[in-house]
Amino acid sequence: MARAQVHFAGKHVLITGGSGGIGLAVARRLVDARAGVTLAARRSGPLEAAAEELRRRSSQARVRTLAVDVADRAAVDRALAGELAEQPLDVLVNGAGIAAPAEFVDADPADLEAQMATNYFGAVWTSRAVVPHFLERGAGQIVNIGSTASLIGVYGYSGYTPAKFALYGFSEVLRAELAPRGIDVTIVMPGSTRTPMLEQELRVAPPQTRRIMESTRILSADAVAASLLRGVARRRFEVIPGLDVSLSARAYRLAPRLGRAILDREARSATRR
Repeated sequence: MARAQVHFAGKHVLITGGSGGIGLAVARRLVDARAGVTLAARRSGPLEAAAEELRRRSSQARVRTLAVDVADRAAVDRALAGELAEQPLDVLVNGAGIAAPAEFVDADPADLEAQMATNYFGAVWTSRAVVPHFLERGAGQIVNIGSTASLIGVYGYSGYTPAKFALYGFSEVLRAELAPRGIDVTIVMPGSTRTPMLEQELRVAPPQTRRIMESTRILSADAVAASLLRGVARRRFEVIPGLDVSLSARAYRLAPRLGRAILDREARSATRR
């Protein structure tokens, strides 16, 4: 972690979805590395609780909070304009995300729209607000937290996976446009990660989805955060935390027919139960 500590020391990082899960795990490590953080999320209560935890973690922690719904473009524009006027930014971490697993025929249309609005357009709106600031400064980093669902379609994720696929494509375009201008883009694609969101997913997901998720190793949020920060410090475009998850994702890319056959077998096994 030494390289990441040096890379982030003295910088300021805005993290959407920063009140819990992977976002808060990233913030903890940033505070330890002597970076300042702005935590952004929809609800002020969890935000303030997360900020207080970070301040207790380090008496010198520089922690700000921003209550905003990233799916609301106008609200993002207002909130980020105020934030950037008060606090210059070095890194944007787009970590806000929601999931509502269900078979497509049963999925609530409102849930399908909400997942695209938060998981994809949330990153688009925050990036759109921040990129001019980075261009003016001639430096900056954008980190999009995707998922292995950015690469692989999994049973029960007809709302979540398309948004994460779109986030991957968005990251590719941002990298192509911003790299020549000195701005780095990273997309982080963890597999299943032990967070409150995952616990909720497992409670409501179809049995076929649960079987597939439980057949893979579940990472800790801290392990994902450590991998994310190492990858960003090394200016990598793609980061897939966990060697086994990384190898599986890369194998799927090389042999997608085999990968789909394995996923289909898991789904059929759960269906027969």
